[in-house]
Amino acid sequence: VQSSGTGVFAQVSAVPVPDAPTGLSGTPGDGQATVAFTPGDDYGVAITNYEYSLDGGPYTALNPVRADSPITIAGLANGTPYSITLRAINSLGSGNPSDAVETTPAAAPAAPTGLSAAPGDSQVTISFTPGADNGAAITNYEYSLNGGSYTALSSATAGSPIIIAGLTNGTPYSITLRAINSSGSGNPSDAVETTPLAAPDAPTGLLQQGEADDVATIAFAAGADNGAAITNYAYSLDGGLYTALDPAQDNSPITITGLTNGTPYSITLRAINSAGNSASSVPIVVTPGQPAVVTPPDAPTGLSATPGDGQVTITFTPGPINGAAITNYAYSLDGVGYAASRPSQANSPITITGLTNGTPYSITLKAINSAGDSVVASMPVSVTPEAAITAPDAPTGLSATPGNGQATISFTPGADNGAAITNYAYSLDGGPYTALSPASAGSPITIVGLTNDTPYSITLRAINSAGSSAVASDAVVTTPVGPPAPAPPAPPPPAPAAAIPTISAYGLGLTVLGVFVVAVR
Repeated sequence: VQSSGTGVFAQVSAVPVPDAPTGLSGTPGDGQATVAFTPGDDYGVAITNYEYSLDGGPYTALNPVRADSPITIAGLANGTPYSITLRAINSLGSGNPSDAVETTPAAAPAAPTGLSAAPGDSQVTISFTPGADNGAAITNYEYSLNGGSYTALSSATAGSPIIIAGLTNGTPYSITLRAINSSGSGNPSDAVETTPLAAPDAPTGLLQQGEADDVATIAFAAGADNGAAITNYAYSLDGGLYTALDPAQDNSPITITGLTNGTPYSITLRAINSAGNSASSVPIVVTPGQPAVVTPPDAPTGLSATPGDGQVTITFTPGPINGAAITNYAYSLDGVGYAASRPSQANSPITITGLTNGTPYSITLKAINSAGDSVVASMPVSVTPEAAITAPDAPTGLSATPGNGQATISFTPGADNGAAITNYAYSLDGGPYTALSPASAGSPITIVGLTNDTPYSITLRAINSAGSSAVASDAVVTTPVGPPAPAPPAPPPPAPAAAIPTISAYGLGLTVLGVFVVAVR
């Protein structure tokens, strides 16, 4: 209030309501939305609450009140898009409205229902009815095996059915599913039980038994059933159609009737389970009424070699046994003679020992039965034995040199055990191991980020492609130290004595000096 003469007048400054909040961003939730923002200017009158408008409707004040960012608006419908504006409230009233932000509340999906499983070869196909998506589209599914952790499908699948691969034939699994959307993983389904399976492997080692009239009795080794029991066998004569045994028979030997004495037959077998028929066996030639003709077996085929430490393991497919069971295999190294396996090895794989690591070998095989060795050897396979690669031994002889916030550790490396050491990891006071970054493959190493004047007990492990040392080094104790304190500054030199001015310095004549002297006195 100001006065002038006899008049009095008042000068009032109006305070505006709060400015609109800016920079709104919406995060959808389950039946709600959280809105973050930057408050507008309150012009000195504190904001006490906010109110919101949905899709241009009336404003509703938050209850309970909320005077800062973010705010949460509840009671919304999942899957419904909302356009939301805000305005601030203070003691002067409601402020200006913000620009709108768009958001759609959503929740994790409901559980799938009605699961059914169709087993396959090392996999299972699961059909189901999807649960509600609760406002956000389902983007994938994840599964749990036998109550274990959930694994998301590597190739995202948003609907039924899904395929779970990498399973073991013959192993039962209890499987649950849950759906995934932008809000997360939903609730798990009820479990479905299934056992992956495949058609069985073919029987091997077919062998004629006896020489009865008009029949052929065939002994054999059953192949793997691949998850479902073998229930029968079928036979083919001279490449014709397969005939299942009637009555069914699930073991060796089998007898084929209705043949003609003196007529040779080329016979193959197939095994049958609930998943189907196996591949055909290697054929055997049988002449009813005559004893089996025994000749040396054919050589194995499909050789593959796995190197080991001073040895190799050869996997192969046996050839026809030609009337008598294979009792052993003989091998040749680089085309120099054949040596029978000792002890005998009558099935795949076989292991050849006594080799030199790092030396390449070309290996061929022959099969052996009572009639002798294969006339023709297998095709060769090449392989180079090598020592097994394992994690390196720990370093020894650790010594430490403390530094400013660091320690330098010198040591003698342990054996690398077949693969070069690529780095070291350290532990402080028995804590977890930390790999050096950047990597350091030799002595010494430097550990940084330590606290001066704090003692540390340090152990090391070496790292190669097989992992880190199974056992850590012995510990070394060291205490990082800072640099010495700087020396105090040298005292300044003494000030020079003041010079006595001369007469000539003042440009005065003798008469002036005389007057000056008299005046001083």
